[in-house]
Amino acid sequence: MRAEIITIGTELLIGQIVDTNSAHIGRRLTPLGIDLAYVTAVGDSRAEMAETLSLALKRSQIIITTGGLGPTEDDLTREVVSQVAGRNLIFHQHLMDQIEAHFRRRGFQMVASNRRQAFIPDGAIPIENPAGTAPGFILEEEGRALITLPGVPREMEFLMERAVIPYLQKRFAIKEETVQSKVLRVCGLGESSVNDQIADLIQEGENPCIGLLASPGDIKIRIMARGRRPTEAKSLIKEAEARIRDRLGILIYGVDEDTLEGSVTKLLEKMNLTLSTAEPYTGGLIAQRLSGTNSAQFLGGVVLNTEEATRAFLGVGMGEFRKLKREGGEFVHCLAQKARERCQSHLGLSVSGFSEKESSKEGGESKAHLYIGIASEGMKRWIDHHLGGTQKMLRERAAILALDTLRKELSKMTKA
Repeated sequence: MRAEIITIGTELLIGQIVDTNSAHIGRRLTPLGIDLAYVTAVGDSRAEMAETLSLALKRSQIIITTGGLGPTEDDLTREVVSQVAGRNLIFHQHLMDQIEAHFRRRGFQMVASNRRQAFIPDGAIPIENPAGTAPGFILEEEGRALITLPGVPREMEFLMERAVIPYLQKRFAIKEETVQSKVLRVCGLGESSVNDQIADLIQEGENPCIGLLASPGDIKIRIMARGRRPTEAKSLIKEAEARIRDRLGILIYGVDEDTLEGSVTKLLEKMNLTLSTAEPYTGGLIAQRLSGTNSAQFLGGVVLNTEEATRAFLGVGMGEFRKLKREGGEFVHCLAQKARERCQSHLGLSVSGFSEKESSKEGGESKAHLYIGIASEGMKRWIDHHLGGTQKMLRERAAILALDTLRKELSKMTKA
């Protein structure tokens, strides 16, 4: 069964308000086994609203609109639905009585324009709204259901639970399913590369349904399954997860609400190791993320904003400092080692970047050669990456890469 949502209001199109209604409705339709196929925003234009509604009635069994049920001249949902369905608007006294009572309870005098809210298309099922002044209605048209709701989120959510969900369950003989989901979190590959690895699993079917969501340095793989019982849905997820893990392995650093820095500190706690950082490039982003875990395994970090501060931290002369910087890997190892010595930690982590080519002097994109160093007693490890992007993006990606490099190194140590 296919559904769509139409959010109405020019304020949505110009960014004055953000549409949260569609997300809520989508979350409530999913457990009913109703597939949400379209979400459309349309402004307060009769012609465009009529076109949008007409198209929706041709392609979807369930259409839910939000907004446009107020008392003002630009609240056109009633009139346009009536026009598209070819039905007259009919006044309902009991709806008018409820609207008047709502104003009286709050000590206000109702104005004449609110009377228009008591009109709904002929033959429509009224949706009474004790939470506000805008009743909704349900119009059944050739086996389809057009459901109109107010745009105020609090009222819309109330009416979804009170009227819409019970109506859909009864009208379409829907039995609520169990829906389970799990998110696998990936670092170390871009969205397209992750897609290449599991494209066939994504395409295989709708239950379980697998999808990708990308953010800088972090790819989320969402697995969602339906079942008559929770165990049935969980079993489908478990099978899909095993296949994905078999392909991506160590690239998966956590599930659901896990964070990369949380995964690092858990490994440190498991191994009873402590960590400190030195950041001449990332401005304390690594330390900030690690501090947010409240883990005692992170002892502290040093932010080094200038070459002079970095040289003083290392305790070397200018000649040796310049030589270290040219070597890159040796430079970040020395920084990591010095951080370790300064904080008396088991491990030191550092990251530094060197500009390769600046494409714009007005804050545009740059290219950088990034070095990440890890030091511990008897271990000297460094890697490098070539990155491009804005300065802010480069620093954020550098912090993520540094944490992920440390995570992978710790994972190898636990296995060894």
